[in-house]
Amino acid sequence: MKRIITAALAAALLTALTGARAGEAGTAADPLVTKAYIDTTYTASVIAAGDTLIDQSLAEISATIGMLLLPDDRPPMKCTSGPETFVAGTAGSVTLGPGLSLILTGGSAVLSVLSGQVIDISTGEAVENGASLSALKRYFCTEGTFADLTLAASSTFVLDGPYSPGEGISRPYALYSDVSGTEWFGDAARYAHDNKLFYDWDAQRFRPDEPAVRAEVIYAIWVLAGSPLTDFVSPFTDLSEDWYVMAANWAFEQGITNGSGDLEIFGPRDNISREQLVTMLWRWLLYSGKDVSQTSDLSVFSDAETISSYALDAVSWAVAMGYINGYSQDVMGPLYPISRAQISAIFMRYSASQPDYSGSLFD
Repeated sequence: MKRIITAALAAALLTALTGARAGEAGTAADPLVTKAYIDTTYTASVIAAGDTLIDQSLAEISATIGMLLLPDDRPPMKCTSGPETFVAGTAGSVTLGPGLSLILTGGSAVLSVLSGQVIDISTGEAVENGASLSALKRYFCTEGTFADLTLAASSTFVLDGPYSPGEGISRPYALYSDVSGTEWFGDAARYAHDNKLFYDWDAQRFRPDEPAVRAEVIYAIWVLAGSPLTDFVSPFTDLSEDWYVMAANWAFEQGITNGSGDLEIFGPRDNISREQLVTMLWRWLLYSGKDVSQTSDLSVFSDAETISSYALDAVSWAVAMGYINGYSQDVMGPLYPISRAQISAIFMRYSASQPDYSGSLFD
């Protein structure tokens, strides 16, 4: 059903585009647009936008239903938009709300029932306060039920409904085969996945230590900006893959990038350095009218003199905002290549600092 709706949205936009062009076809200002151009330039973006709107609507409906079950005197809880897998780090805890379903998929956990009842679906009986849960059984919190779940290290579990995460709980588990959920970049991997930060966001591997390339970074910034459509054509002659063409053209139009040493070369597969990344982010916010006046004392880094002159303001701002830290205690490493895990963490920190951000770029 979701794909049918998305396809309908795409068809509607394509009809509007071709209809609008038809009246001006053949003019010097607006030549005829081919179907191939529309397919490669607009269709993927329209389908992605449709997916985003539908996912957002489903999440809002699920969250609304879950919140209706909460009494007025309880603080707000998060609500999943469907079954989601979690992992405990060295140890962890989570508070369960009414209407929530739980399955312990690995490790061990003890349940403390604060109010109401938690039902073992396989037996139909209430779980006793302080009981250890059995793996691969489904438990359900009845109306008015609140319970604390204490988990042993590396335990994994699935939640569906309202919950409040305690210490040591994260969600990246099982998104990628190379992310366990306990690494320093676990939350960043989840952020990148949920927000489709990379073009291959649904691939099986996150590849956290792999150096990021310019195409990936400019695509991610374009996603942060809301994936804006543009008819602008940059002078870049090396935009060979459709997935980042719109992002690169938009970035040149906005003054975010001027190419890689040559006005006609974007260098999509070139590694990007730490200073180049924060400069692109800084320029986007600057040209968007955001406040980027914050500064920091870069002399605390022993290699501060190696920061390129064009990147000084951006690096100073990024350090002041806490978006980027030193490569080590007193080394900035501005020219070091930056990994996929590191850029995900930087963009996650930026998004989290925005007053209207609640876990998704698409809220």
